Amino acid sequence: MQKTGLTGYISELKLTTKEFREKDNIKLDIVVRADEIYIVTTGIETNFAKSFLLAVSLVQDFSKPLIIAATAGEENVVFCNLYDAATKTRIDSKWNKDADLLAIIDNVQTKLQTSKNSHIVSGEAIHF
Repeated sequence: MQKTGLTGYISELKLTTKEFREKDNIKLDIVVRADEIYIVTTGIETNFAKSFLLAVSLVQDFSKPLIIAATAGEENVVFCNLYDAATKTRIDSKWNKDADLLAIIDNVQTKLQTSKNSHIVSGEAIHF
């Protein structure tokens, strides 16, 4: 998808393995419920994945829609900004190149399971 943002409900984070140039690469799949189900796939070691995970780790309530936005860095670098969709407020996180990404994924998955059991997710229009 060649858009810069996606508004919806994050429903799951998954790690998958994809083969590229005869090597296994670990990918982060971000499952988003909007007008349909979208899967944002990125390499786990990318700046996009790291900036997404650092921001999403600060989210306490996954029953509210979020905006996942791609932001260009220098040259071929892409970062992720995460926003509260209702207030359009950016979820500001500090960059930490040594963050334990697997622990963040586990923590977010726990929060998502709790949130999934506490509300019904309806289709939300995508805003770009």
